[in-house]
Amino acid sequence: MKVRHNFFLLLTVYKWFCGIFIGAGYDVVLVETVGVGQSETAVEGMVDMFTLLLPPGGGDELQGIKKGVIEMADIIVVNKADNDLLPQARRTAFEYKTALKLLTPKSEHWRPQVSTTELKEISMLYVLDAPFH
Repeated sequence: MKVRHNFFLLLTVYKWFCGIFIGAGYDVVLVETVGVGQSETAVEGMVDMFTLLLPPGGGDELQGIKKGVIEMADIIVVNKADNDLLPQARRTAFEYKTALKLLTPKSEHWRPQVSTTELKEISMLYVLDAPFH
């Protein structure tokens, strides 16, 4: 589904679709956004867990543009942590763990967690079964 440049419509459509799936008996509904922008802010307010999925060594790891989405994240997962990318993935995870220490957590009961995975195609079951939930 593609909804561009109308964030009220985006939020309305996402809520509508989530309601349909929950009404159909699904326990878990995954909402995916692409990029860093206002859509993540809208979606963050309607989900129970906000997961930020990152590639290893994506350039300037802690760009100012990503700061807002990092502050929203409950879990940060660095994927492709295998073979030649393993050192970069570990470094990226370390950088985000360090950066999170400088941010005020959005809840006093939960500190955002950072993890790595070797999966080329991330399985959200991995995220849901992560050892830190």
